[in-house]
Amino acid sequence: MQTFLRWCEQTWTKPELTKQSVHQFIVSLLDDGAEAATARACQGALKRFSVWLAAEGEIDHDQLPGVKPPKVDVKVSDPLTDDELRAPIKACQGKMMRDRRGEAIIRLMAETGMRAVKSPG
Repeated sequence: MQTFLRWCEQTWTKPELTKQSVHQFIVSLLDDGAEAATARACQGALKRFSVWLAAEGEIDHDQLPGVKPPKVDVKVSDPLTDDELRAPIKACQGKMMRDRRGEAIIRLMAETGMRAVKSPG
């Protein structure tokens, strides 16, 4: 919501949750280099806020039904080589609990395909 309000201020757009303003905001995010997943998360937050405002009686009705989210492409990345995988495991060698914890986390991620994800915003 903060990002939308900042965008409204910067673009001299009235801070209202309309299909047009939300669409323009999402287009602006994407044009400025945001990932589609980030734009989708921002749009989802605005849609949920619109539903909440309507449920609370702050607005007459939800302003954003049927607004389609941006398409999110699935990124494919190359798997790590054996040497790239051995390096962080080797860095965790030690007798301390934090060393064992670090190695366990790396092995869990490597064996299951888990990865760290940046949060939107």
